[in-house]
Amino acid sequence: MYIVRDRTTKEIIHVNPAPLSQRLEGQEVYYQFDPDTMEIGKTDAYEIPKLFTINEKGEIVEPTLQEQVELGAVILQPEEKIVDNQIIPKTLSERAADGLITLSPTHKIVGEGEDEEIVEKTLSEQVAEGLLTLSPTQKIVGEGADERIVEESVAEEVVAEPIELAPHQKLVEGEIVEKTLRELFDEGLMTLDAVKEAKIAHYSQRAVEKRRHIIPDYKLQNAALGIYDDERVANYRATIQAYRAEFHRIEALVAQAETLEDIEAITEHFPQAIVVSTDR
Repeated sequence: MYIVRDRTTKEIIHVNPAPLSQRLEGQEVYYQFDPDTMEIGKTDAYEIPKLFTINEKGEIVEPTLQEQVELGAVILQPEEKIVDNQIIPKTLSERAADGLITLSPTHKIVGEGEDEEIVEKTLSEQVAEGLLTLSPTQKIVGEGADERIVEESVAEEVVAEPIELAPHQKLVEGEIVEKTLRELFDEGLMTLDAVKEAKIAHYSQRAVEKRRHIIPDYKLQNAALGIYDDERVANYRATIQAYRAEFHRIEALVAQAETLEDIEAITEHFPQAIVVSTDR
C-alpha cells in the first residue's frame, strides 16, 4: 500500500492499494504527485496506523514518543522528559533550570541524574558567596559538612595586653569561655527563673541539633518537595514529633523545678535514630 500526503499539513491526499512488490514511484503512485509539496509513504500493513511517520526510506512507521509529542498525541508534564523513548522525571538540576523548583541561596544540588540531592552549602561556600559574614574573632574549622565556626584563641592577646572580662566570662587556658549556669547562679548573677529560661532555650537548641544529626535540614526540604516516598516521609514526621514530645516533657520538668539541683538532675531522652511511624 502507498499513500500520498501533504508535506505541510500531513493530510493524506491519495491511497494506492498496490502491493510494494510493484515498486511504484512518483506519479506511478499518484498521477498528480508533486514532490515539492507531497511525500509518499509505503507499508505492507492492511491498514494505515492512526498515528504514523514516514522514515528516510519512505516507510510508514509508528512514531516515537518524541514524535508523538510533536504531533500533539502525547502531552508531557513540565517535570517530565523523554529518554530512550520513555517518559521519566527530570532531574533536580533540570527542574531548577526550568524554574519548577527554587533553591534558597544557602542550598545547592549535588550528585548526578536520579541521585541528585539538595544539600546545604558548606560554611566556607557561604562565606565565599557573601551569604555569611564572620566576625574578626571567628574562623571556620573542619571540612565539608563537618565545618563549624569557632572563636579564635585569645591566648596571645592576653599575654600582650590584659583583657577585661565580662561578669559572665572567664579565662580557661588562654581562651575566653562562658561561665556555667551553676557558676552564674552561685555568684548571684542569675536567678533560678533566669536559669530555667536558659535551660529551656538550651534544650530547644539541643533538640534541633540532635534532630539534624539524624535528619539533616536538606532531607526535610527534599521530603517537602515530594522526592521521598510516603513511608520515609511518615517516619520523618514521627521522628520530629518524638523530638517535640521529649522537649515539652523536659520543659515541664524545668518549669516545675524548685532548686538548681532539680534542674541539673533532668535527663534528656531524645531519639537516637529514625522513629518508625505506626500510622500505616
